[in-house]
Amino acid sequence: MDHKPTPLSLSLTHRRSTPTARANLRLLVALAVAASLTLIFLIANARREPTYQGRTLSSWLREFDTVRTREYKKAEEALVNLGPAAAPHLARRLGRKSSKLAERLESKLPSSLAKRVMEWRMNREFSSGRAYWALTRLGPNARPAVPQLMRLLRGSDQKARSRAVEILGGIGPAAEPAVPALTELLESGTPTDRDEAAIALGAIGRKAEPAFPMLLTTTLARRVSWSVTVPALVKIGHQPIEVLPLLTRELQTNRSSRIDAARCLGLLGPAAAPAVPTLIDALKDDLPQARASVCSALGRIGPNAVPAVPTLVIAVDDEWWYVRRNAATALGRIGPAARSAVMALAVAQRDKNEEVRNAASQAIRLIQAEPTP
Repeated sequence: MDHKPTPLSLSLTHRRSTPTARANLRLLVALAVAASLTLIFLIANARREPTYQGRTLSSWLREFDTVRTREYKKAEEALVNLGPAAAPHLARRLGRKSSKLAERLESKLPSSLAKRVMEWRMNREFSSGRAYWALTRLGPNARPAVPQLMRLLRGSDQKARSRAVEILGGIGPAAEPAVPALTELLESGTPTDRDEAAIALGAIGRKAEPAFPMLLTTTLARRVSWSVTVPALVKIGHQPIEVLPLLTRELQTNRSSRIDAARCLGLLGPAAAPAVPTLIDALKDDLPQARASVCSALGRIGPNAVPAVPTLVIAVDDEWWYVRRNAATALGRIGPAARSAVMALAVAQRDKNEEVRNAASQAIRLIQAEPTP
């Protein structure tokens, strides 16, 4: 029995006989699905993007990159207000610098094109500096930028490294993930790198505890300035008595660093008691700022600085008010053992400078206070 082919059967037969058509159809379907998913993703992402004053983060970033001062200043305020969401984008701009190729092209192109190349080059240079200032303003809110900042630490651009280190210090304890990279910089970086890394580690504080051995080693080896590392070590949570001989020697022999040496000895607190005789001698320094720093250090040492009381009594009558103030404060911190200074402090209560008067009154109260049981 004969069957006439229907239109449907002819169509199916034709399709079975053309595999290329079927492959093309599947490709079109796949592309349509991919396009739909991409569109859905973009719409959803746009909705999730943070906004400020009705504008998205992307919009503010585009304006931030402009060469026009008024626009970028407005954008900077917006990005600072957007906070953590803006930080990674700003950090990516931190490493931007002018292209030497662009500079060469600029000199060879027609003026209209050269102007555009110059604007592009200036945009890159300016956006790097602007990103630095914005990130320093963010402080701890720049925490999401830590991974990008760590990558800059390992780069070859000294300026970008310095800026990244400073920003990490401004982030503070939240920059703990960067401690290993900063410690590595402390060991193998340039002299500038090492000093800046020490300051940043100090700003991170107790979270930078793993860096303590390297900080101490580089200090004693004089590979990093002790005036930078001693404060950092104290902020991390250590009283580095190992540096006491170094600081005492600096106080004795290097007048130009006497202010910093006394300040660092004061940071050691009571542990710096062996340096008291040297500090007493340093109170004879001609420079009033040095005398003020020495008085402050003796006060921080506290009751262990009793041998300095007679010299501090003389300093209460110094010609410079801030030396008198610091001397009075130091006597108060020494406490009841400085009772012989009360008469001089009573005179200082009539000093023409208010800060000196207040320091003298407070010192007398501390010296005459009843000991706590």
